[in-house]
Amino acid sequence: MLRKLIITGPNGAGKSHLAARLMATRPAVPVVSFDAMKLTSNWKPRPRSEVDADLSQAIQKDSWILEGGPSLLPHAIRHADSVMWLDPRNG
Repeated sequence: MLRKLIITGPNGAGKSHLAARLMATRPAVPVVSFDAMKLTSNWKPRPRSEVDADLSQAIQKDSWILEGGPSLLPHAIRHADSVMWLDPRNG
């Protein structure tokens, strides 16, 4: 059973939108935004040690949808059941 999913791709690919739609179908599965972990409410970067600690805690849970840019992959891919790479077409 798919319980841990990473949704990644370039900026503007629709990662957050897809994660929200999936959450609507499986409300018991938390959606984790990597951007929300990396940035403060003023869009300033958080210290890397804090981001790493938060991400580590999130991926230890039994199920999740983790959405964010490809920089999360080295930290989370080995914990995921599947990865979706969104690649929007040009034009």
